[in-house]
This record gives sequence, C-alpha cells and structure tokens, in this order.
Amino acid sequence: MTLLTLANEAQAMLNLPITSTIYTSTGEAQKQLLRIANQEGRALARSHPWQVLVTERTFSTTATEQQTGETLPADLGWIIDETLYNRTTTERVYGPLSSSQYQLQKALGTSLTWFQYRLRANSFYFLPAPTASQTVAYEYVSKYWCESSGGTDQEKWAADTDVGRLDEYLMILGIVWRWNKAKGHAYEDDYNEYERQKTLAIARDGTRQTLNVGGPRKLGLGLGRTPEGSW
Repeated sequence: MTLLTLANEAQAMLNLPITSTIYTSTGEAQKQLLRIANQEGRALARSHPWQVLVTERTFSTTATEQQTGETLPADLGWIIDETLYNRTTTERVYGPLSSSQYQLQKALGTSLTWFQYRLRANSFYFLPAPTASQTVAYEYVSKYWCESSGGTDQEKWAADTDVGRLDEYLMILGIVWRWNKAKGHAYEDDYNEYERQKTLAIARDGTRQTLNVGGPRKLGLGLGRTPEGSW
C-alpha cells in the first residue's frame, strides 16, 4: 500500500473525511496523520528484526585493529548478534568486546588465536589485527522501512506514492491507535488489538526451526537421500 492508501484506510476507520492527498496537504488533520504515520513506521521497524529489513553486508579488512575501510551503512538500525564471520579464514569473529574486556587485552598485550571485535565510535576494532583484504560479512537490520515508487529505500515518507515495506495492516492499526491517543480519545482497545496483531506478525515473520525432543528426524533408514540420476 502507498502512504495515501494507508492513510485513507485509517481515515475510514476513524470516521474522518477521505482526502486525495496526505503528504502535500495543508490541512491540519492530514499533517498530523503524516506525522503519526512516520512515527508508526519508525517504531514498528525498531520493534523486531523483520526479515524484509534484514540486509547482508561484506567488507574487506585492513591490516590494522581499526577497520578504517568499513564505514557502517547509512541505513543501519542495528547489527544482528553473532553474524560476523571471516569468510577468508572461515572463522567466526567473536564479540562484541566490552570496554573493560578490550582495554584488558590491550593492557596485557596478549595475542589471541581467534578474532574478536569491538564497536566504538562507529568503527570496528579487531583483535588481533587481521591481514589485509580478508572478507568479513555480517547481517544487520535496516532502518529504511518504506520506499519510493521507484524502489529507493527511505526512513520516512516523502510522497503520497511511497510504499511501506512493513505489514500494511499493522501500519493502519498503529496509525489508528496513535491518532486516538493524540486526540485524547479512548485508544486502549485499538492499542490492544494492535499489540495482538503485532505478536502474531512477529511469530510468523520469516521461518522457524522445528524442535524435536526425540532428536533430529531421519529419512528412511537414516542414510539420507541420493538424487535421482544415472550413476
């Protein structure tokens, strides 16, 4: 749905006049709806690592502790824990180190056999310093929760034709309860329904592993499958 469609759906649920524009409107109600729609988008994007916002990032190491060759992405919301891996050495990069842990290792001057990292002032610091041109990858959650009609990712609405990247029904419910709260109307039922639907959406987002208390499932006699073909 576009910003205008989302806003019109919310207007209908709130018994407000349906308007032909939101972003360029000079009406006070429409300007407030735009502010609330932006607030809802930012809050919803920060509430969960939605799979649609998860992005992979790779960079090439420099032969120094501070990885000056890696500038954190402009759309970084947060880095997903335990996703840093050195693909060149096929090893995990452990961390993040706390301030105390990092300073202790610097004071002791110990040389570890595995890589660890610390994030400070928007820079990665690796201990020990890697060799140059190794490939490190990680995943992060983008804060760009909407996009232009041409597909350019954005962190706020910029036109009526912009499209949301998150669950449309949740966005509408979020606009509704936030509007009622802002106006001093009863909003508790709307908020509770919003939270119920958000919980369902989080549970269904992406895919989940099936945990089997009897151990991993086996195919046939446990020998696996051999693809069909001529052998």
